[in-house]
Amino acid sequence: MKHLLRLVLAGICLVLVGCSGHTASEITHLPFKADEEDRWGMIGVDGKVLFENEFENEPSAVRNGIFFVKNLDGLYEYYTAETKPKRINNKAYLAAGAFIEDVAPVVEPEQPISFIRRDGTTAFVLDKYKNEPIKGAWNFNDGMAIIHTAGGEGFINPQGEIVIEPRYRQVQPFSEGAAVVWNEDNTGAVIDKTGKKLFDLKDQKIRYLDYHNDLMACVDVQNFGKYATSGEFLKAVAIDYFLDKQGKKVMSIPSNIIVSGGVVHNHMVCYQSSEDKTFAGIMDKKGQMIIRPKYDVSQSGSAEVCIEKGFICMADKGKWGLIDFDDNIICPFEFDQILPFYDGQHAFCQEREILATD
Repeated sequence: MKHLLRLVLAGICLVLVGCSGHTASEITHLPFKADEEDRWGMIGVDGKVLFENEFENEPSAVRNGIFFVKNLDGLYEYYTAETKPKRINNKAYLAAGAFIEDVAPVVEPEQPISFIRRDGTTAFVLDKYKNEPIKGAWNFNDGMAIIHTAGGEGFINPQGEIVIEPRYRQVQPFSEGAAVVWNEDNTGAVIDKTGKKLFDLKDQKIRYLDYHNDLMACVDVQNFGKYATSGEFLKAVAIDYFLDKQGKKVMSIPSNIIVSGGVVHNHMVCYQSSEDKTFAGIMDKKGQMIIRPKYDVSQSGSAEVCIEKGFICMADKGKWGLIDFDDNIICPFEFDQILPFYDGQHAFCQEREILATD
């Protein structure tokens, strides 16, 4: 069993993000309050408090050593993540984004969108494209950022150069070198970073998600309206099948199994319902059942079973624990909640105490 390091931080409220395909090294600190009446501070993913009782408004998580927070005028300011945070410049922004690819998107009052460096200087400005104003820009993902103009959406590189013209009705972020794009006539395709079409997307009733572990999850959008209204949310977001990088359907989900969340670390969570109960298990990316759906997640509320590197945060009969991919129990099912960190460490909350694996 993994050694447990007990951090007695009575009453701490951790603000965490759930499982995703984000790079593990991106987030190093998270905002927290030691008491409901306190101001906000920062705690590291190693459980060490960086600073506390500092900001009235909730800061963002720390990425690449920088975070942002609203000031008392409602504008965003950027700070360094250290025991005594320092502003990286003297500017305040109407909108602010995280530092990914070492730059962040910002909007100053009455100014076009720009990206700034970690030292607070301007990296580049996104003013106009073919005499049309650039109306929106997103954070970088997989080395590309989405831009939005009156003529459509496209992509820029970290130098601010437009590498794929904004001619699509809608685009999705790049992931593993590929992105989903939609044309004005509602036809879709997957393109690479040069804009070359890899294959067409033929089914307009399907929502195509980003690639993870070389597989794209495909969800029937008609099911969302059908099941969401009746409260059957797992069925509403259930994955129908997966596509590989050539657009070939490589896996269909059995009719008695529900898969949601896509492939993470080459595995995915699967569910099976029986009367008024729902059970969770694990499948690999080839569709083979690794752990049959036996864990009762009916009482786990809105929290999701989460796959981490080497661990699975699993619920059973209202309590949470950790198992490995051979179905061995690493941490017993005795916790009210498990909050996963991006770096593979975990915080376990029970009776106002924080427990973390190392």
